[in-house]
Amino acid sequence: MRIATREKALIAIALGVGGFVIFGPSGSNTVEPARGHEAAPAVVERAAFGESPRLGGVMQRIAHRVADAASDAALFASHSWYTPPPPAPPPPPIVIKPAAPTAPPLPFAYMGSYLRDGDKPVFFLTRNDRIYDVKVGDTLDGVYTFEGLSGNNLVFTYKPLNTRQTLVVDGVP
Repeated sequence: MRIATREKALIAIALGVGGFVIFGPSGSNTVEPARGHEAAPAVVERAAFGESPRLGGVMQRIAHRVADAASDAALFASHSWYTPPPPAPPPPPIVIKPAAPTAPPLPFAYMGSYLRDGDKPVFFLTRNDRIYDVKVGDTLDGVYTFEGLSGNNLVFTYKPLNTRQTLVVDGVP
């Protein structure tokens, strides 16, 4: 198997760097902790790593590489870029306008009429078991005013709403 010159050079560089890290010159007897990492030991003695002063120097240089369990779990934790959409705006309030007030149906039934010579006609109306004799301008039960005859209709005004109502009659004189 032939190895190209370029590959040989890369291998040599990798071996040189590895050898320097392992067998390189040792520093002082202590190692400062990594900045910002509370869990690293403040002082590491060379004797704590065994008999070999050379190996102790290597261990001193890598002793600050301490990680806690939280960072180990975070190394391969799953992350998502999903952000939920904003909540939908509330629907506008439903405004229901109250229905315009209307007059109740006329409670009267036409019974008949009477016309005396030279007098105004009198109309007879019934409501339940009561009989009314009505002339133009009369007020019934304090709520309805009789306006008069229009064609075949008796015209009333419902006073609370000032609404005109008609009652159909047949055979009016």
